[in-house]
Amino acid sequence: MSLLHEIQTSVVQEGVSLGSVLLKLRLLAARLGSQPLEKWIKHESEGYPPNAEIPSYRIVEVSYRGTFWGSFGSGITNVQIPGHLIEKYAGKKWTNTRSGTALLRSMSL
Repeated sequence: MSLLHEIQTSVVQEGVSLGSVLLKLRLLAARLGSQPLEKWIKHESEGYPPNAEIPSYRIVEVSYRGTFWGSFGSGITNVQIPGHLIEKYAGKKWTNTRSGTALLRSMSL
């Protein structure tokens, strides 16, 4: 079975890890001598450096909600917190990630 066929089979097969597919893709890129493919695989698996453009499929909208209590029993429940406030007080890492696939997967479990 050719490496390309193996990759194609792995992508649609249930239970195959993304890391395994990326490793096979890295081997294919090296065999083909494809710098753009090698670069993309490296960024996807290890994370995007600050100067690299993030692909549009990796940009997702995230909304934060909170419950706040005040004095004399006052409060509001399930109120949306604006993204710029999250960035201001918690940091940009809470609204924009350049992490690799392994970290993103661990965050989603």
